[in-house]
Formats: sequence, C-alpha cells, structure tokens
Amino acid sequence: MIKKKNHYKSRFYIEAFSDQNGFVWTYPKMDPARLFSGKPENTACKNKLYHLNLDGLDTKPKIDIIENFLADHIESPAANALKALREKKFPSEEERKNLSVFFGILFTRTPTQIENLKNLLDGDFERMSTLLASNKESYHNLFRRRPNMLRIFETLPPNPFITA
Repeated sequence: MIKKKNHYKSRFYIEAFSDQNGFVWTYPKMDPARLFSGKPENTACKNKLYHLNLDGLDTKPKIDIIENFLADHIESPAANALKALREKKFPSEEERKNLSVFFGILFTRTPTQIENLKNLLDGDFERMSTLLASNKESYHNLFRRRPNMLRIFETLPPNPFITA
C-alpha cells in the first residue's frame, strides 16, 4: 500500500511531546502566535512529501522508496534508543550511533530543506546546461566522446519530485 501522508518528524518521536490527552502543540515558524494542537499522526506531515516519479527509470514507480528507507533504516533503529532515553537509561554505543543518524536526518527531511535541495539541484543543472550549450564545439565534442551520455537524458523524468 502506498503511503500518501509522509511524516517529516517521526510519529514515535512526536508522541514523546504529547500532553496527557495525547495532543501535540505546534506553532508555525512564520506565525508563532497561531498555536494549535493535533494528534501525532496528523502532526509534522505532508501529503506525498517523499513521493518520487521514477517511471522513466524503472518498470514500475517506486514512489514509497524514501518513506520506506527512512522507516526501515533510520527510524526503526533509533526507536529503542529513544525509548531508553524516555526511561532515563543511557543508550548503548550502537543506540547512540543510531540516534546520531536519526537526529542528523531529522533536520534534512523537512519540506523546507527538500525544497531548498530541489531548487539548488534545478539551478545547478540549468547553469551546467547553459554553460555546455553556450559553446557549440564543446557541446558536440562532449557527446562525440561519450555517446552513451545521451541515453542518460532519455531516461530522466523532467522533474522527479511530484509537487501536486
């Protein structure tokens, strides 16, 4: 089943901050006076945040690949360490490593950071393409020396990030 709602903060992490009624209080960075509460399953999530359109690169779309990777390789290994911390126990060396990765990724997987990366990559690709195309001789020489390079461009989707 494809997960439509993607959390950019893990539910089990958010649950640690819930009040006695199971609600988490949140405020938007740009409008901190607009405080609101919600259940952890509806907090820090966005529809299709990690969905990728890889139709051109594979026989079937793998739009859940990022969400599944985060769940299996980042969140699950850190869950025991977070549980230990909540119980005021010192995590093992392996748990501390898992926590380091978890907290490092926590910052980079937000909608703002994903948009920043997308804009950076789009800008770099556009600048590189313009630079290549600005010199006709260099452009043709590049593809004469590397004829397989054209196949790469044929398989790339226009933009792998689904924004709708």
